[in-house]
Amino acid sequence: MEHPLKIIGRRAAAVASLSAGCLGMAGSLALDAGTPSDPGAGMWPLIVSCLTVLGSLALLLRRDFSDHEPFTGGAGAVWSAVAGMIGYALLFPHTGFTLPAFLLLTFWIRVLGKEPWLLTVAVSAAASTAFFCLFALVLKVPLPRDIIWGI
Repeated sequence: MEHPLKIIGRRAAAVASLSAGCLGMAGSLALDAGTPSDPGAGMWPLIVSCLTVLGSLALLLRRDFSDHEPFTGGAGAVWSAVAGMIGYALLFPHTGFTLPAFLLLTFWIRVLGKEPWLLTVAVSAAASTAFFCLFALVLKVPLPRDIIWGI
């Protein structure tokens, strides 16, 4: 028999995920989901949120947790990656795309990937610049003014 706290913890995680999915659905509907033939800004978040809700409900209804993946010391890397994305989201409106993308990639490659500095800086600079050019210049996605490129 599994320890009751583990079962409660798994149920709590499923409820948290269900809550996040419901909040995502509400937010995506506020963005106007559109229709499948004419999708709006909220279509993709709505799809992801619906899948999150369905997965969460499946976890809540499940009785046997014997084939779960346990949390290990590697979970810290996941939390670190999430913290990096939160930092990106906080910087993005104020600095544009390039700087937060460079910092996030640098953090992921150097700290989480444990790659050498030269490779880290080269890949981070090239990738953040390439993605800026793709989104801002080629696809004409409206982005906040970029403090690196001044565009």
